[in-house]
Amino acid sequence: MSRDFKLNEDYYKNSMQYWWPKIKDIPGIPMPKTIMVKSKDEWWWSVLDGDNLPTVHTYELNEAADELGYPVFVRSSFLSAKHQWRNTCYVDSPETLLTNLCRLAEEGYCRIPYIPADAFFFREYIQMASEFTAFYNDMPIAPEQRYFVKDGQVQCRHFYWPEESIHHPSIRDWGEALAKMSILHPQENEVLSLMAERVGLRLGGLWSVDFCKADDGTWYLIDCALAINSYHPENCKFAHISHL
Repeated sequence: MSRDFKLNEDYYKNSMQYWWPKIKDIPGIPMPKTIMVKSKDEWWWSVLDGDNLPTVHTYELNEAADELGYPVFVRSSFLSAKHQWRNTCYVDSPETLLTNLCRLAEEGYCRIPYIPADAFFFREYIQMASEFTAFYNDMPIAPEQRYFVKDGQVQCRHFYWPEESIHHPSIRDWGEALAKMSILHPQENEVLSLMAERVGLRLGGLWSVDFCKADDGTWYLIDCALAINSYHPENCKFAHISHL
């Protein structure tokens, strides 16, 4: 992949550098504490070639993680590579921080379009209401809901984890557990819909807005993306017009 590849303007809106500053101060919407550390793409290419990060930048990265405390959730501007969990976004000690960040950068470089490692977001790790783990690295599967919002109006919502997306679950009766987590009570839907609409008004256009439920019952806003770049169940009436 060419290191000179540039993301188009629309796709760049999926960057947390774009949407996070626009929504982070909306009152009444729980969000993980977040620290952004700007980086430089060429530094991570050099690391993958066997060089070291600049000492000052290494200090900045460690300082951000220390401020939030371990374990800490880390992602790049565009992705968390969460299916690799313990090797990428979930960092449980200072000893693995730089290794995980390097893997995050590498994951972006393997994507089409190529995703730069131009910033990292350190996020407070919140214990979610997980019923089991899946994939290869103990990733917790928790209640998550995705809302599609157009100009501040909810079009539809969906449980984040379709059954066919789950691989290598940690328990035998995982299907029953997943079905239980997919249930959203009317009062919860009302609250999340209002939150999603407020986010949509800030961002404008058509977006997906993701929420995850914590152990204490609190729903946290965890991610946003352009609807055209977000998974949409085929049986939803908005599936083929979500980009309009």
